[in-house]
Amino acid sequence: MSSYTLFVLLAATVALLAFTPTVSAEGDDLLDYVKSIEPLTIRRSPLACPLPVVGSACPEENVFWYFKCCGQIADQCCFRLQVGEN
Repeated sequence: MSSYTLFVLLAATVALLAFTPTVSAEGDDLLDYVKSIEPLTIRRSPLACPLPVVGSACPEENVFWYFKCCGQIADQCCFRLQVGEN
């Protein structure tokens, strides 16, 4: 590995560590952080997009993914990962 590559790798690591948000490990702060990402919430897929009567049926959700209506007039079922975001 050349010294230039090593320097770039080191600079990227320092930049990544500098901009990574920190989580305090003090009691309730950590517990509040874990609750805020909702690790046990499973988001549900709609029955169909845009309406169950006239829309296209969306696949069923599971613990790994779900579907959400999207498109110009919300007529498509779009794939989403079950991640802990609000």
